[in-house]
Amino acid sequence: SSVLLVVAEGDEAQLKAFANELVPMVEGDSLSHLVRHVTYKAPMDFLSNHGLMLTKSSELKNLGDLFTDPNLPGWLTHLNDSFEKEYTQSDEKISTREKENSAAKTLDGIDRWVRHFSAALQPGADVAAEAQAAADALTIGDPYYLSWDQRMLIIQVLPTFTMFDINQCVEATNVIEKMTHQVADKYDITAGLTGSIALARDEMVAMSNDSMVVTLIAVVGIFLLFVFTFRMLTSPLLAIMTLIMGIIWAMGVSWLMVGELNLMTSMSAVILAGLGIDFSIHIIAAFSEKRAENIGIEEAMSFALTRSGTGIMTGGITTAVAFLTMMISESDGMREFGLVLGVGILMTMISAMLILPVMLVAMARFKDRFGRNTTKPSRDVRYTRLGQLAAWMGRHSGYTLVGLLVVVMVLVFRGSKITRDYNYLNMEPVGLESIKLQDKMIAEFDMSPDVILFTASNLTQADSLTRIAKEMKTAGMVQSISDFLPDHAEQLIRQQTIKGIRDRLVAAKLISGLTLEQRHTIRDQIERLLYNIMELQDLAFSGGQDKIFLKSASLVGVAEVPDSAMSPGERQLTSRLKQSMGPDIYAGSINKLMTAFDNDLVDPQRLAAFQDAF
Repeated sequence: SSVLLVVAEGDEAQLKAFANELVPMVEGDSLSHLVRHVTYKAPMDFLSNHGLMLTKSSELKNLGDLFTDPNLPGWLTHLNDSFEKEYTQSDEKISTREKENSAAKTLDGIDRWVRHFSAALQPGADVAAEAQAAADALTIGDPYYLSWDQRMLIIQVLPTFTMFDINQCVEATNVIEKMTHQVADKYDITAGLTGSIALARDEMVAMSNDSMVVTLIAVVGIFLLFVFTFRMLTSPLLAIMTLIMGIIWAMGVSWLMVGELNLMTSMSAVILAGLGIDFSIHIIAAFSEKRAENIGIEEAMSFALTRSGTGIMTGGITTAVAFLTMMISESDGMREFGLVLGVGILMTMISAMLILPVMLVAMARFKDRFGRNTTKPSRDVRYTRLGQLAAWMGRHSGYTLVGLLVVVMVLVFRGSKITRDYNYLNMEPVGLESIKLQDKMIAEFDMSPDVILFTASNLTQADSLTRIAKEMKTAGMVQSISDFLPDHAEQLIRQQTIKGIRDRLVAAKLISGLTLEQRHTIRDQIERLLYNIMELQDLAFSGGQDKIFLKSASLVGVAEVPDSAMSPGERQLTSRLKQSMGPDIYAGSINKLMTAFDNDLVDPQRLAAFQDAF
């Protein structure tokens, strides 16, 4: 799926202000041809009116107990009962990714409720506003797509095109990236783009820059090596000119055949430089060898082409055919790669056979006519040491065969140990912002921006696929039409359950004010909630569910353990907590609320006012 994500990091309030300003800009008329829709928070009005009908009947029964008594002492008691029934006393506990996400959302709601409750008890606080925010935190949750520690926010941009429309990918990413950075600077946060659209843009930019630079380095390197090996300057220069001409021909023919370069074919010029120079080397070596023997120019060139021409043509054609066989691949990228390189090899071969001899003859005639020292012999380019090595190996063939056999056996053994890397991201250019943000997103949200889409012929099949997908540990989030359109029988059960919840709420007796015993009940139930979350935190740690552990820690803190006694995983979790909570990670929001109750710092009138408003 083609998606563009804005990922921002910073203070929660600044992140929300950033999103509220950026989204209207992205949805504006100037980008209407590129942007279909932007999602950055849940539809609160819709959830307020229909949220319970979107809740499973099994979960509604648990919620029914929670809303039996809206008074603070009774409500906290039922909250603990519900929490224990769902998590700490359940046989399944947090057995699937869906349950883990649900538990994290529940903990986030409790955390926000505790913070708003604590804020309402402070002198000068707007108790009614804090109570409303606390109620919303538990019933609806935070509408923004925030990480567990509220330090990262995601905005999803749905484009009008796919990631294969590279020109629109570049245009949309560049414009939205500019807007994102401008607004981010205003709110002192960091923000960038990730997702398949941003990655496609980054690949294209890196491909354009790298292919030119790498090709230039390759050509210069070939030239310097040529000069060093042959101890001459003019002939290597002519060879490079011939090679460049062949590559230009190859790119021109490629444009006629495929129209554009992809991520694989963009590096074809580098490959052609390495393979195409061989043709020129053979011709120059044979020509220089005869010129060193004072053979005439025409005769030397005739010898060079006669001696090397067959080998050059055979090698060029066989190499081209080898690449062209890739055209039977099912992958478009592989087919184009084989076509471009196969044709490119032929073009560089033809260039070497037609252009290089003409330039070598012209250069030799020019030197003979205008050279300062016309009697100076041509340089001998024969590899005498290589010949001596071959002669030695021939005289000691037994040792040579044994040595080669040992080398082959070692290489075969090592080759059998080679593994395959199927992660395509490891082929991406190093340091891409889109890749870094994607890794951060996976770490904070436990899901990646990549999605898989399934189609179903009916709601029953869709519901079956959804259930299977939600059981998969590799699925970070699963959304389906069946979540919003359950079958008729399920809808009737939900309607009856919701009616029962409403009837109990209507019949509930609301108390005015709080007695000393009721205040003690509130305090005891908060302590009970503390221990319940600590138990869930232990379960999450033993189960490797970092998101639950970290969210629990913001509520109840963590045990104080010396660094020397921590495992590497524990140190990593501790580091993430300190980034979110500061250096004091041993007391969470509930611990601080308990301290206020134990030290008689809670104003009874404010507590009663919060209950009335809540």
